Amino acid sequence: MIRDYNSNQVSSRSMLLGTCAGLAQSSGIPAPAFRIGAIVVACLWFKLTILAYCVGALYYRFRR
Repeated sequence: MIRDYNSNQVSSRSMLLGTCAGLAQSSGIPAPAFRIGAIVVACLWFKLTILAYCVGALYYRFRR
């Protein structure tokens, strides 16, 4: 989950690890678009998608 370090509240917009929400916040593209894209790509390349999602989750977790 994405934690707002200023208010210590967890965003209700994040689902699992907040990777899609973090990408959406960084790029300005809506989070559902990233989530749908992740599902579509996971259907094609499951292992690569899981690896990329975990790398993104670690990046957004330790970004600060």
